[in-house]
Amino acid sequence: MTKTLLTPTVLSALLGALACSEPTSPQADQRLRADLAAAATPSYTISDLGNLGGASANARAINNAGQVVGASVTASGERRPFFWTPAGGMQDLGTFGGGFGEALGINDLDQVVGKSNLPDGSIHAFLWTAQQGLTDLVSVVGDNSEALGINNRQQIVGGSNFSTQANQFCGFTIPFLSGPHGEFQNLGQLGTTDPCGGAFARATNEKDVVVGLAENDAFLFRAFRWTAESGIVDLGTLTGPDGFSDASAVNARGQIVGQSTAIVTAPNAIGLTIDAALWDDNGIHDLGTLPGSLGSRAFGINSGGQIVGLSFGPGLNNRAVLWTPNE
Repeated sequence: MTKTLLTPTVLSALLGALACSEPTSPQADQRLRADLAAAATPSYTISDLGNLGGASANARAINNAGQVVGASVTASGERRPFFWTPAGGMQDLGTFGGGFGEALGINDLDQVVGKSNLPDGSIHAFLWTAQQGLTDLVSVVGDNSEALGINNRQQIVGGSNFSTQANQFCGFTIPFLSGPHGEFQNLGQLGTTDPCGGAFARATNEKDVVVGLAENDAFLFRAFRWTAESGIVDLGTLTGPDGFSDASAVNARGQIVGQSTAIVTAPNAIGLTIDAALWDDNGIHDLGTLPGSLGSRAFGINSGGQIVGLSFGPGLNNRAVLWTPNE
């Protein structure tokens, strides 16, 4: 795949907001290290899922029934969360009144989590079900928070600015794991030098594996995997120790998807490469893009290996996409 240079102005949007958490010591994991020689990239077919009438959409999560959630711009220019099924297409899930929302995670019970803004501009994590619609999770995970993933045990992960003694003066978020009865656990961070280094937890499976994004001691944002036994572990990148990466989802088989990003400098050029990535026991793999696209990001994977995300072209017009394994 040919790498394409992009302007550095997209860096903050690609890597997400900074986060903050209490320091822990990362441990090495030899099975998922990206500096191991990667096996041949698995083969996938990529499909465009459409939109809600606007020019841009992205798919963020997929469950084992093939149902997809994400966000799409409407014809009026609002950004709305959607729920997609193979038979019915996209469904608008609504917002908390601020005109902005994203659906970011879904489990096999058709429970959806995400974030939406209120008329006052604050952002609240939400839980959506077909029976109850949107439920505000502010009482569980705090104000200015995001719910990014939910498993079939109704454990929710995300990022929150809940204050602790270590981060009480930080404006960023800590990665959390919340149980169905309101339990709240801070998952720590990769770096130890910056008390505001922080992280977002983006997804969890039924085996209590959590994945996400965290800043390391070199101030680089890296994909991580967390378990109670290992703590938080750096998963590496497609481009080596100076690259960036972000883990967005993990399935029951332990396969992890996300993106790998590198700042590229060349004569008369500076920019980024952005590639959807898959981590498995054989290392890290580049998933490719739609024909004519500049780059891609993977956000969700189900137990069958189906992956959803986005592929983007000139002007950062995103297309919601589905990668289907060719098996």
